[in-house]
Amino acid sequence: MAVPPPTSTPTSTPSALPLTLPFLAAAAFLLLLVHAPLSGACYGFVDDYVLVDAGRPLPDWSMLAWIARDGRPLYGLLLNIVMAPLGDVCDLRFVRLLCVLLEAGIATQIFALARRHGWPVATAGALALLVAALPGFAVAAAWATLVGPLAAISLGLAAAWFAVPAAGERAGTGRLAAAACLLAAALSIYQPGAMAFFPGIAVALARRPLQAATLRDQVLPAAIVFVAVVAAYALFYLALPLLMPWPGLGGPRSSRAVLALDPWGKLVWFLGVPLRQALNLFNLDPVPKFGLMVMALVALGTLLRQRHAGRAALALAAQAGLVALAYLPNLAVAESWPALRTSLAMAVTVAVLAAAAVVAIAERIPGRPGAALGAILLAAAAGYGFAVSGPAIDRTLVRLQRAEWQIVSDGVRAAGRGQPINLVPAAELPQCAPWRQFDELGLPSTLRPWAAEAMVRHAWRLVHGEAPPPRFHFSGPGAPPPPAGAATIDMPGGLAAGGLGICE
Repeated sequence: MAVPPPTSTPTSTPSALPLTLPFLAAAAFLLLLVHAPLSGACYGFVDDYVLVDAGRPLPDWSMLAWIARDGRPLYGLLLNIVMAPLGDVCDLRFVRLLCVLLEAGIATQIFALARRHGWPVATAGALALLVAALPGFAVAAAWATLVGPLAAISLGLAAAWFAVPAAGERAGTGRLAAAACLLAAALSIYQPGAMAFFPGIAVALARRPLQAATLRDQVLPAAIVFVAVVAAYALFYLALPLLMPWPGLGGPRSSRAVLALDPWGKLVWFLGVPLRQALNLFNLDPVPKFGLMVMALVALGTLLRQRHAGRAALALAAQAGLVALAYLPNLAVAESWPALRTSLAMAVTVAVLAAAAVVAIAERIPGRPGAALGAILLAAAAGYGFAVSGPAIDRTLVRLQRAEWQIVSDGVRAAGRGQPINLVPAAELPQCAPWRQFDELGLPSTLRPWAAEAMVRHAWRLVHGEAPPPRFHFSGPGAPPPPAGAATIDMPGGLAAGGLGICE
């Protein structure tokens, strides 16, 4: 029996747009349910403690300048707006809930993009959930500060919506201008997040056969938008101190803006660390065989989709280019720090390409079971991702930060109002060493002196209801002895207590 070939040219489905709002509601409900352990409760994480300050002026020019030095002035404005209504650490849960809702919006954007470019309804929904189940989104649900990267990802996907026409459409000047504005805004919030522009392109093109018309009608407009916006953004960044003469902005450039001068070393690092991590999708500790399996899956699906070895090779090269471009800001600068939040756009690109390959393979199975198999497999993978990513972030980030905040609060409550406070910062926990992921997982906030100081000040306000006097001491490396009679908050001893479930 002959196997029917897959559909060669997916068509747009404008009638599917009414499904977007029900999907948004369903995605929000699911993510709020799945991420409830991450977004609720009273705790902060590193930057959160510094950003929450009921007495901060709005706008806070020093904070805006600090963030603008990295070329992210809109990130500072967003944090000013979001953090201004917060009164204490417990209020951070509302920003984390906002992060979860942003993730639901991002999943809905993926769904709408997939429907617009011809993915079947069930497959498009499963793809969106697969993306939302990536570990980087679980981190964002637990860290209020990451509201900015999520906003940049959403804007990058919106830019792709306007920049890549659907089948049979033409890229008008108005659409390209809208795409350029959205991408520029995304870059001004968080450059790695803005690279979600490329997974948006991957959603549009991964199921299409490689044709000259596709390159002309879909790829060329998106390329023009990206090149023009990046060039304009580079000029904007150079002129930023003149355009926005905020106090502190005229100082030295951020180390994150130093361009990479060792391309070979950068390539080796990219292949060995961030790309390996992205190919492992839900495995926080990369498994080499799993990454190789994902690459083989993408190659097989591409071959079946293109039905010609030469076109398949070109399509694979184009897909590899999309993956690299989705990590472009981190490849361009000298700093090599592949945290989950910085590589999220690349992980989404890999997930989209793997999903398209699964669908292409399923389409080769004759009859209705083959048409539904792709969606079933993607939904199962998404369920697995939620089952492993959320609990892993809960164990390695949320439980640790909740325990730290409780220990600091109890220590301040036990101290006398006029008694100096000496905080002994936590060291790296031995049980968290296997889970350690850069600066996101398995590290106590009190390892950073500036975060520890902010924690104690927030705890003082919580206990005494007033601004604390400057009589805190931190027994970090090289610190002088604590003052006589100081109440000690022993963070290492408190975290060593059993039953906390940290990194178990």
